[in-house]
Amino acid sequence: MSEYYLVEKKESVAWVYLNRPEKKNAMNPPAWKDAPAVFEDLDNDPEIRAIIVAGKGEGFCAGIDLMSMVGELPELMDPAQKGGVKSKLLRKIYPLQETMTCIERCRKPVIAAVHGPCVGAGLDMITACDIRLASEVAIFSLREAA
Repeated sequence: MSEYYLVEKKESVAWVYLNRPEKKNAMNPPAWKDAPAVFEDLDNDPEIRAIIVAGKGEGFCAGIDLMSMVGELPELMDPAQKGGVKSKLLRKIYPLQETMTCIERCRKPVIAAVHGPCVGAGLDMITACDIRLASEVAIFSLREAA
């Protein structure tokens, strides 16, 4: 059970929905913490042959929910950003990267079905998938590169 992901198994296909449509599926702490268990369960399920990752609501993913992640990563708010602060932040980021790595590591084909906005961390997520399909209304954005 996940606070962020809604998993629906339909015959041999598992649909993994990013399920915060009221926040445009922005990734909050449960999005980062729950993914490894979700994909491990699907990877180990002999009935599942493929996984589709999609977003509920009007878009795929608005990226990181910065307001909810500040409590998890207070180092981001430190204006000095000295070595000790960056070292603490780095130790917190490695486990967060497991959210994307668990998708890449999954032995089943993982297909991203993108509609509407796919921003930042949403882009990271779809690059971990084996196949990416986009609707005509899909919009991709990486704000850090702007």
